[in-house]
Amino acid sequence: MKNRILLISAVIVAIGVLAFLLGRTPSDDLSGKIIIAEGSQPIAAPIYVAYAKGYFKEEGLNVELLSFPTGKLCLDALIGGKADFATAAETPIMHATFAKQPVKIVATIHRAEENTFCVARKSKGINAPNDLKGKTIAIPIGTNAEYGFYAFLNSQGIKANEVKLLNLSPPEMIGPFSKGNVDAVVGWQPHIGRCEASAGKDTVVFSFKNVYQETYNLVTNNLLAEEKQEITVKVLKALDKAIQFMQADSSESIRIVATRLGMDTAELTKLWPIYHFGLDLKPKLVETMEKEGQWAIEQGQHNSKDKPDNMSTYLAPSALDKAIRKDSVHVK
Repeated sequence: MKNRILLISAVIVAIGVLAFLLGRTPSDDLSGKIIIAEGSQPIAAPIYVAYAKGYFKEEGLNVELLSFPTGKLCLDALIGGKADFATAAETPIMHATFAKQPVKIVATIHRAEENTFCVARKSKGINAPNDLKGKTIAIPIGTNAEYGFYAFLNSQGIKANEVKLLNLSPPEMIGPFSKGNVDAVVGWQPHIGRCEASAGKDTVVFSFKNVYQETYNLVTNNLLAEEKQEITVKVLKALDKAIQFMQADSSESIRIVATRLGMDTAELTKLWPIYHFGLDLKPKLVETMEKEGQWAIEQGQHNSKDKPDNMSTYLAPSALDKAIRKDSVHVK
């Protein structure tokens, strides 16, 4: 009898945990709190501007921002039921598709070719790409930086197993790189730029331009992409307002984002031109995820049998189609 009671109690606890992880659903009247997990970097600017300017409230949404150092962790929060929306580059989303996670990309909010790159130390004997062989390189594993670096290495005829990768988030890299404890770092602005500044003339930069274009995307769960799509539509309308404001007043937008991230406005102003904000869903996103999926299989990160037949099934353009100009939605 005692064992039976313990078993029943365990089941109840398990159900409670499951309900916590999967049961965070917005209320029907939209008055419930909507949590957006964001990656604490400038490419999430539309989220910060929409929040600061009150555009979410104008749409009747009570939004809370939950900050993480990488989009991968944002996506983990969404999958774990800790958030309703997440911002993430396409690579963590690609990884999630192999696990058949119930997520949908509802919009791309940013793309760039110059935001993610590699910085290496000349004093470590690195002056050209080929010098990276055998070196220890700090990189956030599982993020778009890992794939971007692979694309760069591949373009230089360097195999992935010819370098040593150390898993660190971009904010964690600055100290080890400045002290010379790692030979090179790979990540995104502003952290990688700060790594470069910390070593001054002792650095060489390897750009991923022309070999990789990153995207930053708004992701949600199946419920908000389909049954409660009206909430997603409202979020996208707020972001559309934010992007229009950013185009009209870049100075104020930079101030808002810099304040949110604790950045110097001069630093962000210098970086601002590399960011390209907008709301869309383009076929190239699917193409990129397909290439990344094949790379993940070749690297032994996933089994080919788990690869989705079509990555486009993880895109949900309907809400975007309802939120903004129809000619902005390119995925059918």
